[in-house]
Amino acid sequence: MFINSISISGRTTKNYEPPYVTTRDGREVSRFHITIAQNVKIKGEYEPRFYDLVLFGKSGNNLYSLLEGDTQKSFYLIVNGKLEQRSYISSKNQEKKIAYSILVDQFSLCETLHKEKSTDIPF
Repeated sequence: MFINSISISGRTTKNYEPPYVTTRDGREVSRFHITIAQNVKIKGEYEPRFYDLVLFGKSGNNLYSLLEGDTQKSFYLIVNGKLEQRSYISSKNQEKKIAYSILVDQFSLCETLHKEKSTDIPF
């Protein structure tokens, strides 16, 4: 039996995408990005790692509604989900590329939001 499970914590990036897109089969998909500080030096410097987060259904809309309006600030999240790998052909030089995404099952927002924003939205 194989287990595909990942848990990470990091900060959302400031460039939130629209709340969701609807796929051909009618599913709502939201995308966010998270950055994680690394303890490993690359070329003599610490470089952050960026990961794509994919949320399905209402959870993506709920996260977007909590974060919208605060686009100047990043938020600290803990994310649990599954790691997905996909390949594609680069439009620039026609090279095969590999991309990784985290299909989010559960997330926790770990910061206090403004008073007018409620944190009791079901995830």
